[in-house]
Amino acid sequence: MNHPDPRRRYILAAAQLIKELGEENVSARKIAAVLGTAPSAIYRHFQTLDELMAYAAISYRYDTYAEMDRIAVDASNAFEMYEKTEREFARFAFARPKLLDCLVFGAYSQNMSELMANYRTIFPEAVDEKKLYSAAVLNGQDFEKGNMRLLQMCRDDGSLQADDATAHALNGVLVHMFKGFLKTALDHPEMEVETLVSRYMNCFTFVLQPYARKNTNYIQQ
Repeated sequence: MNHPDPRRRYILAAAQLIKELGEENVSARKIAAVLGTAPSAIYRHFQTLDELMAYAAISYRYDTYAEMDRIAVDASNAFEMYEKTEREFARFAFARPKLLDCLVFGAYSQNMSELMANYRTIFPEAVDEKKLYSAAVLNGQDFEKGNMRLLQMCRDDGSLQADDATAHALNGVLVHMFKGFLKTALDHPEMEVETLVSRYMNCFTFVLQPYARKNTNYIQQ
């Protein structure tokens, strides 16, 4: 009989506290209180609280993928899916920049491939190939590879016209552009989320529009 990975309950508890209290207010003591255990028990399964919080951030982020997958189902092609899900993801990221900080800039940003692989082991049900967006991102191993998979889907259905070298160059530009806007959200919490989203998507459009299949309006203005 297979037993659930014991790390699941800690990750889910931390993710729920992030949702209820905000990531800056989550502590080992609060996680332990939810689970009815001692704070020291956390360290039997995770090297540090930051490691647990990194997994919790992935779990919390995954909760947003349900909306992305609904958008993907309704899209008429891969490019439309990419644009619409990117807008929704930017809205989520810029509203909770500290949550994404540990994955994009923090100590675990260099270990995302390992974290994502472990996450898929802990939560094997998270990857459903029928769910286009979440399958692409979670199977992508890290932020940059996940975004490249989305671009490749656009190339595969012909809605993005770019050779391999161009696609990889576009991916690099888009990833660094997103990181720049996320840093702005971190440094300027007073900025309106929708203002940042609008500016980001204008840049997104500027970068990709020349490569969109002609006579289409896949990118929303």
